[in-house]
Amino acid sequence: MPVRQQILVEKFSQATPTNFISASEVVAKHIAKPGMADRVAEARRKRAEAKIAATGGERTLAHLRLLAGLSQRHVAEAIGTTQPAFSLNESGERELSLRYVKPLADVLGVTIDAVVNAAMVKRK
Repeated sequence: MPVRQQILVEKFSQATPTNFISASEVVAKHIAKPGMADRVAEARRKRAEAKIAATGGERTLAHLRLLAGLSQRHVAEAIGTTQPAFSLNESGERELSLRYVKPLADVLGVTIDAVVNAAMVKRK
């Protein structure tokens, strides 16, 4: 390993505590507690309803996901992609691939039309 790379690795190792826990791990532990998954899903649904009301009724992919009470990670895993990739789809930074439309509709419990319409909201 080159000296410069070795120095960076050593500095990073020193800066990251051995007991470091990522935010995803914290959320996963919290949701694993009895009854918490349902409470988190309900909070997501309420957040979606408020956001939909604020946008005049238009539903984005994020709204559909939140209404289903699901996390980006859960949806991404269910449709065969990654959370960062799905996040780009939700934000409109990346167009939703046709291969994900049907699986996404199934996971969210909505029609294919609802998914296509939601994917187009950010593109207007």
